[in-house]
Amino acid sequence: MSLDRILADAAGQLQAPGLAAAVVAGDEVVFARGYGWADRDRRRPMTADVPVQLGSLTKLLTALALLEAGALKPDLAPVR
Repeated sequence: MSLDRILADAAGQLQAPGLAAAVVAGDEVVFARGYGWADRDRRRPMTADVPVQLGSLTKLLTALALLEAGALKPDLAPVR
């Protein structure tokens, strides 16, 4: 199944009005697409360049960047 189909299905299952996704390899955007609506009332479709609020997603992105840079070493010891 293609990434495009997976994301289109996910947008439907989440019942989200709109979803945008991008995949970056190195310094190049290799996939960018929007699904659904950026504004349902005005029938404005979601595209990859529609600005959206990220909410708490920035915490995950910051942690991933720190892990990739080797600046964060997770402790995988079991919690007691």
